[in-house]
Amino acid sequence: MFQGSFVEWLESNVVSLVLAILLALVVWTVATQELNPAVDLDFNQPIPVQYIGPDDGYIVTNEPPETATVRVHAPSDAVRELTRNDFIVVADLTGLTSGEHTVELEARVADGVQAVLLAVRPATVVVELEELAVRELPIQLVQNGELPVGYRAGVVSIEPSMATIRGPASAVQLVSEVRVSVDVTDVREPINDELTLLPLDSEGEIVEGVTVEPGTVQVNIPVFQEADFREVTVVPSIAELETPRGYFVTNIRVEPPIVPIRGDPDVLQNINSIETEPIRLTAVQSDQTFVAQLVPPQGVTLEGVRTVTVYISIEAQLGFDNMEVPIEVVGLEEGLEATVAPERVVVSLRGPLPVLERLRPENIVVTVDVTDLDPGTHRLEPEAEIISTDIPQEELSRVRVESVLPTVVQVEVMEEEATEGTSGRPYG
Repeated sequence: MFQGSFVEWLESNVVSLVLAILLALVVWTVATQELNPAVDLDFNQPIPVQYIGPDDGYIVTNEPPETATVRVHAPSDAVRELTRNDFIVVADLTGLTSGEHTVELEARVADGVQAVLLAVRPATVVVELEELAVRELPIQLVQNGELPVGYRAGVVSIEPSMATIRGPASAVQLVSEVRVSVDVTDVREPINDELTLLPLDSEGEIVEGVTVEPGTVQVNIPVFQEADFREVTVVPSIAELETPRGYFVTNIRVEPPIVPIRGDPDVLQNINSIETEPIRLTAVQSDQTFVAQLVPPQGVTLEGVRTVTVYISIEAQLGFDNMEVPIEVVGLEEGLEATVAPERVVVSLRGPLPVLERLRPENIVVTVDVTDLDPGTHRLEPEAEIISTDIPQEELSRVRVESVLPTVVQVEVMEEEATEGTSGRPYG
């Protein structure tokens, strides 16, 4: 009985219940919108465009856009959580043939993302398609430069010997040669390198837009030295080399250091060097340069090179010397005089021994500068200078002052005492 009454009540009030539920939904929606209003937003993070296709036998020859942007409608709190991974942008190229095509971008929101997609920019992309072509061509080897005199190349091998060219038919047709280049200049050992292949047109220019498979090949070039040829070291024949006291030889260098010769193989195997004509030097004090004739052993001939340049480096032996010299006062104003304690210092010099031996104490000038100093006692650092009119400045510049001892002296500046008929000054 109770159940029947409830059903009768429900049937008589169903309209009121539906209206109540709808009203509650409206109130909830309005409240939600007020707390978290939806906004339209330009999401400007670049989204990768996924290109599907083209069909087998076709290739894209232009560079369509790689990314796009979208405009969305989403709740405010969801906007802050959006990332580029929440959107998918696709360009479908399947079914398209050769030519230029305008393709619409299809964009959608990833599953579970609270956003509605309003627009995608750009809305379309232009794609150019061309038939894919494939050709096989033999690989051509080009040797740049020349092997050194006395060397020759053996049979060249390239592995693999054929290359496959893939790309747009118009570009593949331009390829007339697949080339690999190797430089043999000054090469004396066998070449075994992995080198890059280049697709070239009839003018020798690289054809763009095609791929070469494989991209590199293994090139082997045997390099042999001829049996009657050998390269040997040059030994300068120093018959006489004298330097004055205080000078010595620091280095002897030959250019070129190695020269080619020819002869009977049995003779060459016992020859490791070749001498120059005798060189005689006496009383040398500076670097020397000579062009010397080569003197080949009997049964050996020179291959191209007849002379070499011999460089001989001469340096002066370094020495050390001490000199005791007086101190001079400079910059003393009128009406003042000065005394220095101590009056003499020891100057230590280092430089080429032949130059040091020619220096005298009078060539060393030691001064203290009292410019703008008031009367009183001052502690100053003495400065030493080397002066000579007999020794060339170039040689003198190689001598340096190592130290001045003591490093500080006491200088007393005072008013000059007037003496009848005199106006002396101890230093000036």
